[in-house]
Amino acid sequence: MCFCAIATARSCSDSAAVALPTHARVSATAIGSNFISRFLKNLIVLRVRFSIPQSTQPPLNLLSPAMAIWSSPAALMPDWRLPKHRITLGLFDVFEPIMSAPAEPSLQSMRRYQLTRLWQVVLMCAALVLVGAWLSGPLSARLLYMTELGLLPVLYLLYKQRAEAANSWFLWMLTLAVSGLLMLNNAVFEPAVMCYPVLLVYAALFGRPGMYFRLLAFMLVFVIGLCSAILLGYLPQTTPAMTWPSIAVAVLVLLASGFTVRMLASGYRRLLQSLQAENDRVKASEQRLSELAELDSLTGLLNRHGATQHFSSCLIESRALLFIDLDHFKPINDALGHATGDAVLRHLAEQLRQQLQPEEWACRFGGDEFVLVLQHDADLIGRIEQLLRVCQQEILIGAYPLKLSASIGVALAPEHGNDFTELCRKADMAMYRAKADGRNTWQFYQASLDDQQHSTLALITLLRQALQREQIEVVYQPKFRLQPLALTGVEALMRWRCPELGDVSPARFIPLAEETGLIDELGVYVLRQACQQAQTWHQLGYPLHMAVNVSGRQLRSGLLPVQVAYTLQKTQFAASFLQLELTESSLIGDHHHIQQQLEQLSALGVALAIDDFGTGYSNLQYLSRFAAGTLKIDQSFVRNLPQRPQDLALVRGIIRLADSLQIATVAEGVEDEASYQLLCELGCDEAQGYYWAKPMAAAELTTALAAKRWVLAAPPSTS
Repeated sequence: MCFCAIATARSCSDSAAVALPTHARVSATAIGSNFISRFLKNLIVLRVRFSIPQSTQPPLNLLSPAMAIWSSPAALMPDWRLPKHRITLGLFDVFEPIMSAPAEPSLQSMRRYQLTRLWQVVLMCAALVLVGAWLSGPLSARLLYMTELGLLPVLYLLYKQRAEAANSWFLWMLTLAVSGLLMLNNAVFEPAVMCYPVLLVYAALFGRPGMYFRLLAFMLVFVIGLCSAILLGYLPQTTPAMTWPSIAVAVLVLLASGFTVRMLASGYRRLLQSLQAENDRVKASEQRLSELAELDSLTGLLNRHGATQHFSSCLIESRALLFIDLDHFKPINDALGHATGDAVLRHLAEQLRQQLQPEEWACRFGGDEFVLVLQHDADLIGRIEQLLRVCQQEILIGAYPLKLSASIGVALAPEHGNDFTELCRKADMAMYRAKADGRNTWQFYQASLDDQQHSTLALITLLRQALQREQIEVVYQPKFRLQPLALTGVEALMRWRCPELGDVSPARFIPLAEETGLIDELGVYVLRQACQQAQTWHQLGYPLHMAVNVSGRQLRSGLLPVQVAYTLQKTQFAASFLQLELTESSLIGDHHHIQQQLEQLSALGVALAIDDFGTGYSNLQYLSRFAAGTLKIDQSFVRNLPQRPQDLALVRGIIRLADSLQIATVAEGVEDEASYQLLCELGCDEAQGYYWAKPMAAAELTTALAAKRWVLAAPPSTS
């Protein structure tokens, strides 16, 4: 393979020629040309599309030699002209089971192998140079001995593992040696001239572009200058005599060059085969990753992305898209943990999968929501009812038998559209209509649902604007002590007089504020307005208690104690005159978190009341755990109290329960004298309702107080 000294073996002439030494063997994993660099970058980097800093050490046992070379600049011999970033192996590390890649030699061992090969090439060339010097004439011998000395720095650079510098020195030394041999023989007909093309091939493959062009320019200038000097007579024109040694030299140079080029071609072939195999592996892994990207990891069903892709290629022309949402699934997660919830979802997904026919498919849309795409045929309604029954089956998870139900919305294609996202939106609206109808049922999409959706969206926008412009009015309904009758305080209520819609019922905009999160801002606004007004009345000599409703969302946010403390400080309102009313449903959830906040509120001196008692869970644990000071009896039990013996019995029971726990009672919705007298007989402490006063604006209530319309209860003793 090396032929630097072969070309100098001229037995009878001092015009011995030197040919080019090259690397001993160039393996496929040692190719470092610009072409291969760009080929590898386009083939692998653009496929993987991940890069990491060069200082990061990647995993070493997942890639083939071809990938490993490109992923580490130090592994290429002797070209290190790679980008400052390399491929990260993290993607392959994560999906190692998918790739099924066998362990490969480490990058360090491959680098040591390449350095060893370069050592062998240099040592072999050094030996052949010595042989050539021994066979050459005096002048050529001196030149070759000088070349031998010039190879010593190459060995030193290799010892220091500075392979790039060693390669540059090596090529330049051989180029100068060949040029010197041509100069000594005053001819370009020497076999040594054949070393120039091979040197250029090596420089193109293993050198930087600058070194290649510098070598090419030097060779051109030298050959043109030598030929010009001969033509102009400055140097004698000699024609080498044809001898058997010269024929042998030419043959040996051709054999050495041909063998080297054959080794290079073999290296390229092996490299390209390795790259092709690696490319096939990358394609296979991409295919597998694409499949995984479309599947839900928990249930094995399609995920939302996969469902979107699958829907466009679905062969069913007339389709029904079912949007299924489990009813009251969150309490399962809260009470039994997410592991149990995941087990429920996996079980239900398998049950739904078993209901599918060929060409039908299911998707986990997110959380406890599923989407099924079925054939739209005459049996569709029967299949929807069957799916409801499947969702209603009792599931045994560990030691817990769980009973579920679901609400289903149905959209049809092409009647309601052909876009998956649009059909999901419409089926989702139908599902919420099913929930509003009592859950555990199903509904078809109707165009009127879109109108409701647009109306709701417009209402949300107007509510935001009303809150920003402070168009939400706070009104106050008086509360009375029943025996003897006297005004004790007021309850702050919200009213919204929208310029576009007129009066909007609180039953309509408060749930909407809960859903959108506006209730937090709305609650703080009402609390501030109520405390400011109550402080104004106190300054006027009317020491009224102020009751303010608090939503469950405000309580769960964890900010309520801070908001109350800040409002009391800003308004200078006494905490002992403030009462916060909480519904039973707002106390459900993280008991420790809720109790901690209620204790902080009690520490401020704020009183607590349970609102609408009897309509929710009526859990006696709440009464003992959360230390409420007041129970408010819902108006649904009070409004028809004289006419309904059942309501009378319930109210009597609530009052007796509260008395035994030393908790005050307040009846809501008193509208007539008979109800008032019955409440007095039952021992109710306080009441409010239209019988005494409707909710009033602050100015109207101030006028009524000034007119002494009611007897004002004496303020509590401060002793």
